[in-house]
Amino acid sequence: MNIEEFAQIVDATAVQFNMDEQEIIDLMDLVNKYRFKAYAVMPEFEELASRMIREAGNDVSLKIGPVGFPYGTTPTEEKLAEIKKGLENGAGEFDFTNNIEFIKKGDWDAMLKELKQLVIAAGPNMTTKVIVETPQLTDEEIVKAAEVVLESGATFIKTGTGHFGATTLHHVQLINETVGGRLKIKAASGIRDLKTVEEMMANGVTRFGIGIRGIKGIIEELGG
Repeated sequence: MNIEEFAQIVDATAVQFNMDEQEIIDLMDLVNKYRFKAYAVMPEFEELASRMIREAGNDVSLKIGPVGFPYGTTPTEEKLAEIKKGLENGAGEFDFTNNIEFIKKGDWDAMLKELKQLVIAAGPNMTTKVIVETPQLTDEEIVKAAEVVLESGATFIKTGTGHFGATTLHHVQLINETVGGRLKIKAASGIRDLKTVEEMMANGVTRFGIGIRGIKGIIEELGG
């Protein structure tokens, strides 16, 4: 794998609450240099990121519209409003933060109902990713959550936000065993080296969410 191939399977992110402007500039410089698949920043930096994309003439990297980020507990109506705003602001993909309370309470019908509404609102041609926060789930919950995301019609199941623990290879393997080949898998949260990327790719992951610090390290591993 070279850097350009790596960039095409990565959503480059700077979504921690302690991000500063220089880290956003560093991220977007890398996004524009290597044309990462997509990017996401915190709302206060969205204007800066969008401006840098335009000035670089980057028509490859997609803006991710975060929905319910990072807790997922906002009401469905608010999430639908975020989708509407995201579409108006040029979102190329959406990452939905699932309400983890649905999972913890075993209210799978409520989870499915909300996710279906979000997928429909995003539109039939929109790439949608559902964050289930695997670091906070039991194995049984991961398996059932993956089945619900598959039924919802979303494009991807995404493992985590990066705010509540690291995704492990075991999490990815569970998801792949449950829905692999029928639902795309995005691994995110705590992925910081090339070995982890390669191991997860061997277990069905086709997209990664990686923060600016992890991206810099992996680019160095790849000779950049």
